[in-house]
Amino acid sequence: MKMRYEIKFCVINSDLSSIIETINSNFFSIKQLYPDRKIHSIYYDDIDFNCYFNHINGVSNRHKTRVRWYNNDLSKLTFEKKVKLGNKNFKEQINLKSNFFSEPLYKHYEMFNFLATPTLLTSYQRSYFYVKDFEKIRITFDTLLNSAHPTTNLNYRSKNLIIELKAQVNQKNNLNELIKRIPIRYTKYSKYVSGIRAIYY
Repeated sequence: MKMRYEIKFCVINSDLSSIIETINSNFFSIKQLYPDRKIHSIYYDDIDFNCYFNHINGVSNRHKTRVRWYNNDLSKLTFEKKVKLGNKNFKEQINLKSNFFSEPLYKHYEMFNFLATPTLLTSYQRSYFYVKDFEKIRITFDTLLNSAHPTTNLNYRSKNLIIELKAQVNQKNNLNELIKRIPIRYTKYSKYVSGIRAIYY
C-alpha cells in the first residue's frame, strides 16, 4: 500500500499549453512523462449516495469506488477503490475481465463491499509530467472534463482545468516547496462530487 499526497489546483477557462509554459517559465521546470491518455471511469455509490455525502460533509476517512479504462480500450478494465485517510490517499486495484459490464452487478458485490449502483460516468484528457529536480513528484493536467448519467443522455462538460501534484509521503518537504512556488490557492476538488452536483442537483 503506497500512501501519497495529492494536491489539486482548479483553473477555469485556461489553455493547457499556456499553463504549462507559465509553469516552466515562472514556477519550476517540468517535462512530459509519457503521452496523453483519455481516462474513462464509472463511479459506484450506494442508494443513499454515502460516498458523495461523506466527501461534502468532510469525513476524513472515506473512499470512492470506480471502474476505469483508458483510450476507449474496454479490454483492460480496472476496479479501483480510492481511500482517503486524513490528508493522504492510497488506491486498491483489481484487474477485471473484459466482460465485466455484461455481467449482473450483483456478482461483484463482494468486491465492492457494499450494495453498489453506478452513479456517474466521467471522461477527461490527462497529460503527465514530472518535475525536474524533484523527479519523484508527478504533475498531471486534466482537460475536457465530461460527466454523464450512466443510463440517460444527461451530461455536463466542465471548462475547468485540473492541475494535480502527486507525491509519496517521504517527499512532503519537496512537495511543500513546490506548492509555495505556485501562486494559485490549492483546493479540494473531486470529479465525482462535481459530476454528481452537475447531473443530479
